[in-house]
Amino acid sequence: MKALYIYLEELSLKFKETFKVSVFDKNKIRVIASVESNDYYKITVPENAIFPLHAGAASKILICQLTEKKLNSLLPETLPKYTENTITSRDILKKELFKVNIKKIAFDNMEHSNTISAVAIPIYDKNNKIIAALSCPFFSNNTNESHINEIIIAMKDISEKISTTLINMSF
Repeated sequence: MKALYIYLEELSLKFKETFKVSVFDKNKIRVIASVESNDYYKITVPENAIFPLHAGAASKILICQLTEKKLNSLLPETLPKYTENTITSRDILKKELFKVNIKKIAFDNMEHSNTISAVAIPIYDKNNKIIAALSCPFFSNNTNESHINEIIIAMKDISEKISTTLINMSF
């Protein structure tokens, strides 16, 4: 677990953003590690924070490989609305999850909060199954596309390192 924080700190120091790792925990998304930006204005995400299954980049990564039957059992047909951008249709969400599963990247375009967007990348186990999501929430009006692309490249590198570390730890 210590290595996880070292990776998150590396990202946070480089980009002055908050980074977190989340997992699918029964019927919700739970943050298991978080390192906040050292900037004055920052997004705070405490460990053990809970997020809904349908709203957020990490959430989409963590449920994109679930079967349709499992998704139907977890999600009501009409999903709770948090902002104007929240996906509230289960069918539309499934189409979005299909794209996420192919591209292995998810975005949150102010779906859970009116001022916060996010990007998330999967972390894999030894069977190439998504077991966690590495994500970066950021203020929507304070980040440009070039900065986001740099973050994505670095997150992919760190995600591979975390996945490799986990694989090497398993017996």
